[in-house]
Amino acid sequence: MTDWPAIATQITATLAILKQTSGLVKDVAPLVQNSEAKEKLNEVREKLLTASERVNDLRAINNEIVNRNLELEGEVRQIKEFLSKRDSYVPHKLGRGAFVYVAENNAANPEQAPWYCQHCFEVEHRISPMSYQRAAERRLAIFGCQSCGATIEDYPAQ
Repeated sequence: MTDWPAIATQITATLAILKQTSGLVKDVAPLVQNSEAKEKLNEVREKLLTASERVNDLRAINNEIVNRNLELEGEVRQIKEFLSKRDSYVPHKLGRGAFVYVAENNAANPEQAPWYCQHCFEVEHRISPMSYQRAAERRLAIFGCQSCGATIEDYPAQ
């Protein structure tokens, strides 16, 4: 596993060394009389500035990587949590082939149990309740998912 805090510490230490070296160049510059040496000193100064800019760029990239890594770890936790609960839910077929999920302990009486969105369960890997929205003509009711907005129509048994 990559030790991101150690990398960040190394980048910070490298930047500190570059700043110290730049300070030394500033201290030495007035002492140099030879024009060729002054030219070389200016070249060193430019290279130090370039190196310092690159270290700052690396620091920004490192921060982005660390943040993305934290996001991915959170997603993995959510998926693991879902997978640990997944087997506790069973599909329940509504009229005309629509499905919802119900908790396994409510499978004997699914019409009275809370319903959970099929799309969220199967695609998004989350357990999202379906809530009653309204009655509809020739249907018992229309239910909507609180997370993805999907709707499902519950028809009378035929």
